[in-house]
Amino acid sequence: MSLERGKFGVEYFSRPRRNDSSGIGIVVVCVLALAAISLAATKFRDMRRAAAAPPPVAAPREAPARRAAAAASAKPAAAEMFWEDGHVRPPRVRNLLLRLAEAEKTGNVDMAATTIESLRDLPGEPAADLDDRLARRLGELNLHRLFVRGHRQWVAEVDVRPRDTAQRLAASHGSTLASLLRLNNLKSADAVKPGMKLLVLNHPRFSLTVHRKARYADLNLNGKFFRRYDIPGDGEICAQGIYKTGEKTREFFASLGLAFNLRARAELETLLPAGAPVLVSDL
Repeated sequence: MSLERGKFGVEYFSRPRRNDSSGIGIVVVCVLALAAISLAATKFRDMRRAAAAPPPVAAPREAPARRAAAAASAKPAAAEMFWEDGHVRPPRVRNLLLRLAEAEKTGNVDMAATTIESLRDLPGEPAADLDDRLARRLGELNLHRLFVRGHRQWVAEVDVRPRDTAQRLAASHGSTLASLLRLNNLKSADAVKPGMKLLVLNHPRFSLTVHRKARYADLNLNGKFFRRYDIPGDGEICAQGIYKTGEKTREFFASLGLAFNLRARAELETLLPAGAPVLVSDL
């Protein structure tokens, strides 16, 4: 309603309400246009970034030998296999197996090794049926800890002084030349020069226990299990007794009837110094 002067004085006249819908429509159109412009700008910016990014670089290919060695050292114990036999394990065994699986999954070599040692040392042997698999996996882990990581439990660092030779350093630490070269990735003893820092086995007490009937041998280091080796074939093994490793390890093994495969023999020649005890058991 509005007041206007009319013919008969001030009169009231009704005015139709103004239609504002056209203004609202304009606002909506503007908002949609701005959203479209913003979306187009974002896509354009992403396209420019993708075009400017460098092409992906392929990972370098490892040498077959190195790749095989890494696969062997990283090969998991597959702790889940230990459940296949359907055994109902005591809680302590189950917890240790779960811990082993987690250590293998995360690549924690030290935790995996100590967990296997704990499993094998359980009183009453509740995991006796797993012992052989556990022992063989522990041997792989121990070899990796020794030669790949130079574990301080077994290895010392020495300074090479004038007149020192690789043979003399190895002998003075009760070790072998082959182990010193392998620990330091050296091809020959001539590569050792004064002023170098070398890793050497720190007076290791290696011994070998041969099980005649079971046809395997356990290598022990400082009184603890280190690694297990099979004795293939059905040849006669020498009588029960205690022997001392000779200077020529290969001939010494042959004299005892120990026909190790090539890899096992090479490892034992590397680790066992002359005079190391070898116990032959009838078990």
